Amino acid sequence: MIKSLIKLFLCCAISFSFAQDTKYINVKIEGLHCASGCARYVQTELNKNEGISALVDFNNKQAIIEYDLNTYSDEQIVSMINTYQGGKKYKASLVKKEADSKNSAACTKGPQCCKKTGKSNSNCDNKSKGCCSSAKCSKKK
Repeated sequence: MIKSLIKLFLCCAISFSFAQDTKYINVKIEGLHCASGCARYVQTELNKNEGISALVDFNNKQAIIEYDLNTYSDEQIVSMINTYQGGKKYKASLVKKEADSKNSAACTKGPQCCKKTGKSNSNCDNKSKGCCSSAKCSKKK
């Protein structure tokens, strides 16, 4: 397990230096009944896809997945897992961080808020009451 975590960390560090359009998500996976069968199967299937690097933790019934934002979305990754083994064995869902749900509720500028997109938004005032007040936005539009 430690070796797998080290490999994932190294892969992520290397890929981050080359590609900046990546995202990490935590996915809860119900239906994992053994580490060497189910968990390894899901991990192997995910890693077969170019642009996806996954590590499935059987003990926590979760996967840490890094993926290429230009190729996949959170929903596509979850859907992919849910179709494995004929779509009847695994039930995947995103694990939302408490901070993410607080930021979403506090953001008054909607889905285009730079805290969510990482891009500048002219509707975002960057003042203490604006949703981007503490975000570091790029200059891309």
